[in-house]
Amino acid sequence: MRPEAVKDFLTRASGSEIIDALTALANSDNLQALDGLRAFLLVRDDHTYMKHAVPRLASLAALQHGEAGVRLLVEALPMAPGMIYPTAILESLWHASKGQVPPTHFFDVLPPPPALTKPLPGDTIAAAAKGVRDVLADAALNEDLFQVVINFLWGTGFLAPDSFVDRKALLGLLAEGSIRLSPALIREYHDLIASDVREEEYQRFLMSHPVFIDPLAAEVIGKQRLGAELVTDFVVRRHDFRYVLVEIEKPQDRIFIAGNDFSASFTHAMGQVLDFQQWVDSHGEYARSLMPSISSPRGLVIIGRRSELTDPQRLRLHRYNCNSATIDVVTFDDLAVQAALVYKSVHHLGGAGSA
Repeated sequence: MRPEAVKDFLTRASGSEIIDALTALANSDNLQALDGLRAFLLVRDDHTYMKHAVPRLASLAALQHGEAGVRLLVEALPMAPGMIYPTAILESLWHASKGQVPPTHFFDVLPPPPALTKPLPGDTIAAAAKGVRDVLADAALNEDLFQVVINFLWGTGFLAPDSFVDRKALLGLLAEGSIRLSPALIREYHDLIASDVREEEYQRFLMSHPVFIDPLAAEVIGKQRLGAELVTDFVVRRHDFRYVLVEIEKPQDRIFIAGNDFSASFTHAMGQVLDFQQWVDSHGEYARSLMPSISSPRGLVIIGRRSELTDPQRLRLHRYNCNSATIDVVTFDDLAVQAALVYKSVHHLGGAGSA
């Protein structure tokens, strides 16, 4: 069902007819069934009772589609209307993540049929657990999602002794999200490096999210002037007070030219970082007045896309990094892979795919 059709249906249908429609979508193997459920989650029913029931019933129906249904709930949550709908979706995901069918006591007047309350298999439970982690991680970066989490806590009586939410578990997940790295942010980065924009746009993103460069980044200093002539793109200070001097080119800049020789863009970037390092070594006390405790900083060049390198070029870049004692060269793709691995590690996820 298309959104406009669902809107019309909700306007004229009775509660039992809505349950029948959602039950049919839960039982259907048709790929369009998930599109129909998405419409039920994104089109608000304004009836006093059904606006509470529809998102919960639709969430129950989605969970019957396993991992695909869980993905639907996670994707629909930030777009769901108002606060009742996204809060109901998060509540359903939370129960599913604990291996529980979301409670049906809310539907005393119109109890859902058994087709919507079948036990959840293990892969659905695992997907829901990952979905909850992803939502809470996104909430650390998204004010609207954070408000949904607050409403969820309020509605569940989080502080009450009989709350169904495990306080320790939820607080742990929220703490994990404090690294300010989320699947949504990683997707935003993928979209950014696929676009051809000004170099300043890439710098602005990495300045705002230094975890992409170094998970131990404590501070980013933009456009640090070194003497009269040198200006870094930015300097990263790690929590251990080690510094990294960063030069950024663009994802579209080539690392190699014909014959697998290094390009002018690559050579220029390396020369810039060498000049930065030489200036710090030559102006120790003055450098430390600008950047406390700095000494023999590492350098980092971010340039190009690994996906556009040939196998011989990848091998040559790897050998270059192995032979370089103080300067690392990474592509914009490398930062995306690193961010995904950091996210999986922080959130205790298996596998090495993208987040």
